[in-house]
Amino acid sequence: MRRWAFFRILGASALRLSFMGRTRLTLRRDTRANSQMVAMAALIPILLLLLGAMVDVSTTTSMQTWVSEAALQGARVGARSAFPEQSALTAVSRFGEGVAGWTMGDRLTASAAVDSRGEVLLVEVSYTFTLLSGRTQTARASSSVLLVDTP
Repeated sequence: MRRWAFFRILGASALRLSFMGRTRLTLRRDTRANSQMVAMAALIPILLLLLGAMVDVSTTTSMQTWVSEAALQGARVGARSAFPEQSALTAVSRFGEGVAGWTMGDRLTASAAVDSRGEVLLVEVSYTFTLLSGRTQTARASSSVLLVDTP
């Protein structure tokens, strides 16, 4: 019996044959182990594709959230400043450097403008990033606030 357990570990099953009073132990290949390996080999690429897709979706979601938050912070800071456009752009740049490690330049662009009546500040932010799949994507967000006189 001990030999049988050892052979089972090796992926084979033992078969006891008797012929003319002599007992002989032969090995038979276990096909269940082979079919399990084939099934696993077929599933691994599918699981890796799913994992890569999940990483891409989570990266896109977090980048969009950070870009939206940068636009909101820029508009919030600019609304309370004497120079709204400059203050908004500075706030976007500081948010990007502090939270996400961004710097203004090729990948991060921001613009701030006050409408013709001087009542609304509009801040637009965009950030270009590369996904795990190799695609380049751009996250864009804008935020607008009323400029009010507050003490």
